[in-house]
Amino acid sequence: MEAIVGFFDILGYTSFLESNQTEDVTESVLRIINTIPKIVQAESSLALSAGEDIMAQMHFLVFSDTILMTLDTTGNSRRRKYEQWKRFILHSVLLSKNLLINGLPVRGAITNGSIVIQNYCFAGAPIVEAYRLCNSLELAATVIAHSSFAAANELDHEFGVSFTRFFVEDYPPPMKHEVNRMPILLWPTLSTSPFSGTAKEIARRAFEAWGKRLTGSAPQKLANTITFFETFRDVFFGSLN
Repeated sequence: MEAIVGFFDILGYTSFLESNQTEDVTESVLRIINTIPKIVQAESSLALSAGEDIMAQMHFLVFSDTILMTLDTTGNSRRRKYEQWKRFILHSVLLSKNLLINGLPVRGAITNGSIVIQNYCFAGAPIVEAYRLCNSLELAATVIAHSSFAAANELDHEFGVSFTRFFVEDYPPPMKHEVNRMPILLWPTLSTSPFSGTAKEIARRAFEAWGKRLTGSAPQKLANTITFFETFRDVFFGSLN
């Protein structure tokens, strides 16, 4: 099937497991991870009154520290694909935001193309591309592959509502082997912000929540995330900072 694909990886999950041997804490975090898709769908429904049928087609696979989100676009009209891209980007924004609120910073990547999913088995070049992009990121942020963003942006211009310009900015995210400017997702503060403190404090709380230790590459990922948050702090956190 043709689909939009989002691959998300929770940062610091190994440290969380090493720091939390008690079953109740581990179960609490796993419960958060597994209920995030439902929270996202509920918030998305409030933000966009139409599109419940699209939400019903959104498919989530949650395994360990990874969330795979897909939306079947096979054979749909361009108008329908536009609505699907709009909903998918909003879902991705809310996913990142809600995980951060719960002390689980996430990095992610969005692609599109032909994939196969059967139960918990999945395959396809867009999933591989999303996985590689996601795992190359050295900060808590979600990027969109250039070709996928071009497709979404073309639909956005065609139907006259600038959702890509509202949720997406051009930014050079630090990556493992290089730094290229890429379309990166923001989450605009539309009403009261759920965050308190400076961008630095908000990022540090999320990275250190649940007893996670800043070891290995984690301090650099935190520093990169702080820089990203501070660059767009008025968008992310409103007038907080």
